[in-house]
This record gives sequence, C-alpha cells and structure tokens, in this order.
Amino acid sequence: MDKKVILNFIKWQFIRRMPKGDLFKCALKGNNLNDDTLDYYMYLCDMHKNLLLRYLFGVIRADVKKFDKFYNFLDSEYVKEDINYYNFELLTGEKFKLPVPNLEDRKIYRTELMDLVFPYLLGYPNIVNLPFNEGPYEYKNVDLKKHDIVFDLGANFGVFSAFASSKGCNVYAFEPTKKTIDNYLSKTAELNPNITISDLAVSDSNGTQEFTIDIKDCRCNGISKTKTNLLHHEEQKILIPTTTIDQFVCDNDIPTIDFIKADIEGGERLMLAGAKEVLKEFEPDLSICYYHLLDDFKVLSELIMDANPNYVIEHKWKKIYAYSKKKHR
Repeated sequence: MDKKVILNFIKWQFIRRMPKGDLFKCALKGNNLNDDTLDYYMYLCDMHKNLLLRYLFGVIRADVKKFDKFYNFLDSEYVKEDINYYNFELLTGEKFKLPVPNLEDRKIYRTELMDLVFPYLLGYPNIVNLPFNEGPYEYKNVDLKKHDIVFDLGANFGVFSAFASSKGCNVYAFEPTKKTIDNYLSKTAELNPNITISDLAVSDSNGTQEFTIDIKDCRCNGISKTKTNLLHHEEQKILIPTTTIDQFVCDNDIPTIDFIKADIEGGERLMLAGAKEVLKEFEPDLSICYYHLLDDFKVLSELIMDANPNYVIEHKWKKIYAYSKKKHR
C-alpha cells in the first residue's frame, strides 16, 4: 500500500475517532473503506504487528513495557518441566489454569490472552479506561456472576471458559474444530471445573454447514457463508454439524442462560437468528464481537432488539454489550 494512503488513513482515524467508541464504528457511520484500507486496518489491529504504528493509531495507548512484561511472563521459566500449564491469579481474586501452547501456536495464544486476561492483570474493571484491541468480555452491567450458566461460542483454547469457571459459572464451551479441542480445549476443561465441551457450531439452523479452517490461525475458523479471509491465509473447507441456541437449550434441558459470549468470525448474526426464544425468555447478558463484517454493528443490534426490545445495547472497543433493562432493574 502507498505510504500516502497509510498516512491519510491514520490521519482520518485521528480526526474521526469517537472518544468512547471503537475505531471500526467510524467505518459504520457511512464512511466507505476500500479493500486495501480495510486490509490495512486489520493489519494494524493485529497485536503482533507494528506496535509503534498502533500506538500512534490510538489503539494502544498504554505503556508498551506492560505488554513486554506480560509476554516475558508467558515465555519465562515459570513453566517448569514438570508443569504443563500456566497458573493465573487475577487482581480480582480469580484463579485458573491454562495449558501451555505448542511453539507454533504461541503467537495466537498470546493474542487471546491479551484481551481476556491482561485487562484484569492491569486492574480492570476498577480501571475502565484501558486501551485494548478487542476488549474484555465484561463491561458495566454485562458481567459474570457465580452460578451463571454461560455459553462460550468460539471457545478456541478455552481462555474465556476458564475465566468464567473461575468465577463459579457453569460453562458450555462450543468449538467445532477437532484439532483445537484435542490440543487445548479438552485440557482446559480438565484443568478447570464445570466446563462442558460441545463440538457443534452454533448457527441459524440445525444440520450441517460448510466450515472454513484457517491453516495458519485457528482463531479465524468459521462458517463459510459469513467468514471473511482478510488475512489471505490458506484455507480448507469441511462439513460440520450445526445447531441453534434455541434447539440446543431444548435438547439438553438447560433451565436458563445467563451470559452469552460470541466470537465466531462473522457467524454472530447466524447465532442470534437462531436464539430468538432464548433472548426473549431468558434475557441473557450478551458480549459479542462485531468487527468481522462491515455491517455487523447494525445487523447484530437489530437482531437483538427484534428478539427482545427490553435489551439495552452499549459498545466499547470491538464488542456489543447488551443486557435486559427489565432484568437489571
């Protein structure tokens, strides 16, 4: 990409950025981005690219040394030969364990931890004004409580599942990628209590659908009809079983759902379309990523409100946080 285009794009973000919003929201306010610019935006949003650019870009405002310290922790001799897991203790008191990743997955694993664990190591939620890429899954009224029944959609390594488990929640971890389950999620479930794994993908219908496996990055796997490939990685197509949230709750006699976390590579809209009854009846807190497709914020918000007008929708970082005003009186 031409340097002038890059500089103009950064300048545009500085001018148009909303203080309490997300950078991507700017693109949803009627400003059209071409493919190159969108690609570059995604490039800047990768935790492991140019940190200086990201600092200037306004995504990362914290002291880079804090990130270095966190990375050094993950690479330190803290993991001894006779220990095959990380032992985390957050400032808020939660304790949980996570399996040590293979060398080739270390970079991916770090990025998962940066948004899911690092905020709490810095003092979140007592310190709210922290600069993160995707942001933590709790925000204001959308939070985890003891004995909550939690759906972790796109569980991947199980970092969020382990965190929710440490808060005393009962977690259903949905992850359709067998390799990820075998290498990591199953170990996370063994190390932390009350995590039930489902190898189904959550969508808008029951049956089978085409699923895309990203050869380089397991975080980017998703249902083919909504998944993008902005990183231009090599991909593999397979068929996987799917369910809807409504059907899964019915089939498994689940009495309620208190919290839904979703990061499923564009499939969030399919999930919400298949969760109308749950949103209407149980009114779970929602913490949903909305940066995968350009119209995510609009489409996801409309699906939530159509299912249940009692919801209040807030956004920060790259997430929609929704809660029922009736439930949170």
